[in-house]
Amino acid sequence: MSEKNRVEITNMSYIDDRGGYALATVKYGDLYLRGITVRETRDRDIVVLYPERKGKDEGYYPIYRFSDKDGHSHDKNKIEAALMESYANLRIGNAEHREIAADKHVPISGVSVPSTQAPKVLNSHDFEDGNAKAAVSVAYKNLIINNVYIREGKDGDFASFPSYKKPNGEWGDFVTPAKDSGLSAAVASAYHEHKADMTALADPAQFQEVDVIAPFPGAEANEPEVAPSM
Repeated sequence: MSEKNRVEITNMSYIDDRGGYALATVKYGDLYLRGITVRETRDRDIVVLYPERKGKDEGYYPIYRFSDKDGHSHDKNKIEAALMESYANLRIGNAEHREIAADKHVPISGVSVPSTQAPKVLNSHDFEDGNAKAAVSVAYKNLIINNVYIREGKDGDFASFPSYKKPNGEWGDFVTPAKDSGLSAAVASAYHEHKADMTALADPAQFQEVDVIAPFPGAEANEPEVAPSM
């Protein structure tokens, strides 16, 4: 398996605080997914929690998630099983062991992202002003990323992936494309394709033809039609 499409835990660090938990980063194809928390519940079950963001309605919403739709949950199950196993290995060690045994570059068997995988924009919200043109939700195989911003740069549009502000005022990234992956530009291109499809659907003269060939691209925005893993 090539480095490009290998799925792995690139880092997991155990933190002795609030009962103990681990922070992990997973490489999923061309993307690094950060801010994943693994911890034990009061019932001694190990759970995997993905980062969330507070909405204007005071509710909390996932920044990214793996699809758990029937036939599409293979990646989610494999990745979470690997994270829980790595957490257990760190949890049982003493403090010195944890410091030197943090899991790095642990391949997750049975999961892969094809190197030709192209992102798909599921839905979009355009802005009339501000420094972003639109916010989009993106499907990348069995991963859904929310609130990706499309911005205009000197070399054309690009995608700005979800980030967060650290206590020291610096910014960190929840989702980072691999270097030279071209994924940022690919998401921007997918956004323009999505807009073109929506424009065609809005034209009564083209509606029937387009509807038959390419159904409404946002019809199942929360459960994207992505091919299940083999």
